Amino acid sequence: YTSAANEFNPLLSVDNCPNYILRHSINGGSYVTGVVPTGTVFNAGINTITYRLTDGVDSVSCSFTVTVLDAQAPVINCPASVAANLLTGECTYAYTPNLPSGISSGQVTDNCTSYSSLTRTYRVHNPNNSISTWYSQGTSYSFVVGVSQIEYRVVDGSGNVSTCMQQITITDTQNPTISCPTLAASYSNTTGVCGYVVSGTGFNATASDNCSVISLTHNYGGFGNNTTLNGATFPVGTTVVTWTAVDANGRTSTCSNTIVVNDTQAPTFVNCPSGQTFTIGSDANCSTGAIWSVPVATDNCGTVTVSHISGPSLGTQLTPGSYTITYRATDAANNTATCSFTIVVVDDSEPLLACQPNMIVNANSGVCTYTSAANEFNPLLSVDNCP
Repeated sequence: YTSAANEFNPLLSVDNCPNYILRHSINGGSYVTGVVPTGTVFNAGINTITYRLTDGVDSVSCSFTVTVLDAQAPVINCPASVAANLLTGECTYAYTPNLPSGISSGQVTDNCTSYSSLTRTYRVHNPNNSISTWYSQGTSYSFVVGVSQIEYRVVDGSGNVSTCMQQITITDTQNPTISCPTLAASYSNTTGVCGYVVSGTGFNATASDNCSVISLTHNYGGFGNNTTLNGATFPVGTTVVTWTAVDANGRTSTCSNTIVVNDTQAPTFVNCPSGQTFTIGSDANCSTGAIWSVPVATDNCGTVTVSHISGPSLGTQLTPGSYTITYRATDAANNTATCSFTIVVVDDSEPLLACQPNMIVNANSGVCTYTSAANEFNPLLSVDNCP
């Protein structure tokens, strides 16, 4: 505090004799003639002014105090806003809040208290609206992604307080790392299924992130669970599956797999008399029209065509003999199966023979033998259904 003119003069200083001398002392210092001068500087706190009046014989003294109060808060020049990206592999950003001494940007001064004696603390208003405890300035703090605010607090020796806010913006520029599995060039269908059924987690992608992966999903709509392909059935043909990883800060990465499924399962005949022989008799014309049940085939993929490839066709008139009949079943992937069986046609009718009745003939003249005439002794009937 700087005194004004006559501000701290004694209220009364008189003596019955002239030539008295008035002196003053401040805070126990040496006495100085006269009153407290204009412009005298008093430090904050209690200051004692003592006056002594001397007339050459006697002297008297009186004292009073001048208490200087510090009502000025520290001056803070808050640091400029900070924008930073997370370092590679890190999910928080280390920053050390501090208000150095001085008058330049981001610094603090006080009219009374020295910089080293100021109480300098800070706390952080986090992006999730939580507030940290108070930390001493110069202590590093790990800032998360988002917009935070540093609340600086400076207290001088008189308890005057100043605060300011600095904005800290931390950005995550690192995408998740995603890896799709290495799959075979193609897969044969699962037996009995028109596709390939995945067993286990070998078709699943994996992902990691500097912060955390909050979801890892695929886009294969043919399966109800988009977080795994365990148990999924891929149809015959080509299917492309894309996996997407999303990290805690909304950044994404994708990878894709191509799954090729081949139908390698042959059709199956359900009623083929394979290896069997059927014997039938010929009719009166030594032939028969053979009729049999055309074999039926099924396939894991549903579509199958049965064709006759060798042997007589259904209903053909067959003469006695052995006949091998073969059918082929072909599915949409050109997988085939064959069905073979044998039909034997036999002549099961005996021939018919009627001989002449007993005869008596005379020997030829002059000999003791008989020479037959043409067709004389032919059977009356000799016929058969077969030639």
